[in-house]
Amino acid sequence: MIARRPGPSTAGNHAAGVGSSGREVPGRAAAWLPTARRAYAEAQVREERFVREVLERLRAKVRLRPEQRLPIARAAAVLETTPRMLRYRESLGLVTPARSAGGHREYGERELVAAAYADELERRYQISPSDLAFAVRVLAEPAVAADVRRLGELTRRIAPHPPVAALDFEAQKARRLLDLP
Repeated sequence: MIARRPGPSTAGNHAAGVGSSGREVPGRAAAWLPTARRAYAEAQVREERFVREVLERLRAKVRLRPEQRLPIARAAAVLETTPRMLRYRESLGLVTPARSAGGHREYGERELVAAAYADELERRYQISPSDLAFAVRVLAEPAVAADVRRLGELTRRIAPHPPVAALDFEAQKARRLLDLP
């Protein structure tokens, strides 16, 4: 048997790095932390670029002014979808058009971009509009997020939260080091 020195791929829990909070991050987390930060930054740049492209395309196609509003049929034509799909996305909370004095849906720049972005996310991640609406709900409602997190922990797709006692111990340790009451 040949003995190996721990390297990047065999270091396991012996490697350590520093997280965004300045604390030491043990084990494999140190290896993926810079990659995760880079991926997050790249995703933000991609998202900003997509929104700019959608706005430019919409403005060129419709000659839409920021204060201008489109009826649902025209908005659907611009987005290359159907009025029925726009009403469905509205029922899910993915887009919230304004209403005219007569109660008709009116789509402005923000609503058109939201609908186009929802469509892009559905295509990119191969999910349905209702899946996307639930994901938004998870992000918006802490109780739902906690339930989904618990399910992820039970299925072992998400690492469990550290015990509260361990966090309390770390807080006490930090206070002692800083000589705080």
